[in-house]
Amino acid sequence: MNIIDEEDKRIYSVLNAQIYEHDSYTETIFNALYRDNSKKAFNISRFIIAIIAGLTLISGIAYAKQIEKLILRFFNNSEGIDRAIESGYIEEIDKELDTTSEMSIKIINMVMDQKNINFDINISFGKLYDVLEITDVYIDEAIIFDDANNILYCNSKTLFDKYCLPNNIKQNYTDYNNRYINDVCNGSIAYQDIESNSMKLNYNIYAMSKLPKSKQLHIKINALKLRFINGKEKSIKDNWEATIDLPSKFSERETQIYVVTECSEPNIDSVKFEVYNTCSILELVYNDNTNKKDKNFFEWGLNSKHKVIEDVHIKDNDGNKYYKEEAHSSNSIMIYNPDGTLHYKETFSLTQYDATETLTIHFTMYTMEGSKDVVIKLKRNS
Repeated sequence: MNIIDEEDKRIYSVLNAQIYEHDSYTETIFNALYRDNSKKAFNISRFIIAIIAGLTLISGIAYAKQIEKLILRFFNNSEGIDRAIESGYIEEIDKELDTTSEMSIKIINMVMDQKNINFDINISFGKLYDVLEITDVYIDEAIIFDDANNILYCNSKTLFDKYCLPNNIKQNYTDYNNRYINDVCNGSIAYQDIESNSMKLNYNIYAMSKLPKSKQLHIKINALKLRFINGKEKSIKDNWEATIDLPSKFSERETQIYVVTECSEPNIDSVKFEVYNTCSILELVYNDNTNKKDKNFFEWGLNSKHKVIEDVHIKDNDGNKYYKEEAHSSNSIMIYNPDGTLHYKETFSLTQYDATETLTIHFTMYTMEGSKDVVIKLKRNS
């Protein structure tokens, strides 16, 4: 095995030297991976740990379950979700979806709050396909709805219509609202198990609006798309279904709301900051009355080499800093309006398990007049 850099040497040495020696070795591995909240050499490191974890599981070494949980945590690729899981905000589901297919799908565990639904799942391919030949698995046709008929996720108009019509739901497939959530689903393969010809995957659904406090989830999958090592793809049509009863920690979750006590920038009209179990959301509106008069701010904002707001981070009472969630960076919003206003929205890794009574928001603001550092002080609304 070629060791690429110091990060990989550290992972390799921990796994090679300590895996048999200490009862707390899983936490040792985890600390090595997440040292200083860093994910340097992410692709290389996860490749190494996936190989070693696969060998460990196949060979039946003690504590295989703990290693399995560790690897799945690593592949969440979200610091906020990882923090929630570390704090016990996860539910073991261990439920296999009903199907007649030789390919089986089992939900291992899940996390759900206002913004994320995160699943660790196992797909077993039976004798149909060699797991080592598969590089990606896409959920091509799926719908998730809850006990109140809210549609939490759907990527198939056919499934959407089949659900809405008999339930007398008057809803267009492309028109989202608080009963039909607009969201993004991302998935990744954690590791492949040669012995059982199966693979573990992590799927995360990120909601653009707030997810409801559901008590049950109903999951229907009608198609999977497999991508193979030779570049070819194959669509698998079948039916996989399951109903999941959600624990009270998901269905009765609360939101921590913060209010502004001080802001160094007078042209910021409004600030909204909410903290959830897996992340936090900042929304603000900047309204420069000077720029509004000649409307040059709009053109400047669109063409500037700088974003108006950059280098944003949240700082807690202890001086810890929390940055935007890279896993959700595609969902960032920065809208320049012709009237001279700016709407900014971002997801951060700060969770309810980190949030202190007071917080400060720090960022650099670029305007037509130059740049300046902005500080916004927040207090939890009790």
